[in-house]
Amino acid sequence: MINKIILLKLILIFLNLKLIVGLTEKDFIFYTVKLDDRDCEFPKCGGYWLQRVNVGMSAVYVSSISLDPSIVNFNMSLITLAFTDDLILGGLIRSYPKFNYFQVYNATRLIYTNGGEKLYGPQLYNRKYQYLTINENNTPNSGIFNLIDNDNKNNNNNNNNNNNNNNNNNNNNNNNNNNNNNNNNNNNNNNNNNNNNNYNYNNNNQYYPFIAKSLNLNYQFQLMNFTEMYSKSINNLDIGWLHNMITNSKTISFGFMDQNNKNFQITKIYINIPLIDSNDCINYNISNICSDGRSSDINQYDNSSEDKVNNSSIGEPSELIPTFHRDYSRCLYFSGCINKNDTTNFNLNKCKDIQIPSCPKGYRLNSFTVRPNGCKRYYCDVSFLTD
Repeated sequence: MINKIILLKLILIFLNLKLIVGLTEKDFIFYTVKLDDRDCEFPKCGGYWLQRVNVGMSAVYVSSISLDPSIVNFNMSLITLAFTDDLILGGLIRSYPKFNYFQVYNATRLIYTNGGEKLYGPQLYNRKYQYLTINENNTPNSGIFNLIDNDNKNNNNNNNNNNNNNNNNNNNNNNNNNNNNNNNNNNNNNNNNNNNNNYNYNNNNQYYPFIAKSLNLNYQFQLMNFTEMYSKSINNLDIGWLHNMITNSKTISFGFMDQNNKNFQITKIYINIPLIDSNDCINYNISNICSDGRSSDINQYDNSSEDKVNNSSIGEPSELIPTFHRDYSRCLYFSGCINKNDTTNFNLNKCKDIQIPSCPKGYRLNSFTVRPNGCKRYYCDVSFLTD
């Protein structure tokens, strides 16, 4: 008997591991996280409350949060050191003999708005806020719903359920009642189809550049555009990087649709927590980059032919100053050298008017020299991202 129980446990463990290996992002459930401040003995208290996003369900208590073993080099400190209100975690709740724990497969962290959400005014009851991901639409006219409204979707489902119930009841009635009820059901079904068609991609000639997917829900819709207020509330933010992150499939945006149901107005952005050593920028020693035979009058540059360098490795030679530019991944590229003695290009007077900015909470200052005058360009980068 004992051997049978041990064998059964081994089979269950094997099936569980097989299930974990086969998991995809579609299998995750995304939650907001709150600390449990109840005063009782652990693990009954002192853990976390998980609330499913986009779903009106009660919060679930778990005693602890752990990483899935398949995740390698994950920077767990960016979760443990963050305020729980700043996190959206994707994963599964696992059972243990005496308590539940949450196994994380995907983690995102809020980038602060510096009060930018106030630009949209207070949260109004008629705004349908939701968490979603936004991707570029590479398949125009794909037939994806242009917009799906939760209320209408639920109403249609309720109508269909009522029709099914009516059909079942009609089977117990006489033929005349069946015919009348069936006619009514057909009319209801036709109305439902008409309602659904109102949300289809009505104009095949109109292209929607983005596709949005609602978290924890089985639908997606097309967007004409999105707006964000970070560019207005965070000075010196790299807007190119931000918009590139918004259309990253792992970035979560929180906001609401405008009145025309074409534009998603973003109030909060949660970006994927980077892995340890996830920076793919090449750490290149450039202390002598302008004395290794490179031309000092480079005016054209190409990202594909230049070396990516890290912000922290920049040094300035005594006579020639290296200049840089960076791409949407925040990697620096060498743009050429400027001669300090060449007053036509290098002009410190033009740089004196550039004030060193201060960055708000959650951001830190980065800078590098740029062409044509060798002045510093400043960016306020998200503080928990690596250089």
